[in-house]
Amino acid sequence: MNPLDLIPDKFRLLTLVIAIFASFACGTTIGWTANGWRLNAEWKRQDAERQADEKAAVLKRTQENEVEREKNRENNRLLQKSYESEIARLHAAIAAAPRLRVGPAFCGGTPGQAETGSASGGNGADPGSRVLPEEVDRAVKSLIEETEKTAATGRACQKFVNDNGMAP
Repeated sequence: MNPLDLIPDKFRLLTLVIAIFASFACGTTIGWTANGWRLNAEWKRQDAERQADEKAAVLKRTQENEVEREKNRENNRLLQKSYESEIARLHAAIAAAPRLRVGPAFCGGTPGQAETGSASGGNGADPGSRVLPEEVDRAVKSLIEETEKTAATGRACQKFVNDNGMAP
């Protein structure tokens, strides 16, 4: 028995047209779906490659940053060591320096009699000058120290700029 015999005659042509359209539509839908799966799979593969490349770039940059951080830490340590050495020499020089004297040209007028209380008196070596009072001596040496610290900081900054290629 033929399956078309079950369909009345006046509907056979219509049924045949519907069957053709249905098979075409089903085939197209299946084709679109299969093609969509292929396109989706290709997109997912490309996305996974892109994400892997991004992760590798981030990892590489992180490693480069760590190397740069280590380099900067070492530079900072060397600069700090140089600064501290310079300041230590300054402290030693200030501690070893005798009390400061002021000459007659600075004070104005004629120099008075030098105060020589003993052979080892403070004014005995240069009768034309006066030994500064202890608190003034301390203040002047403190200013010298601050000035030298500032200059040492400036030299350290200059060295950092030169070492890192930032100098014009």
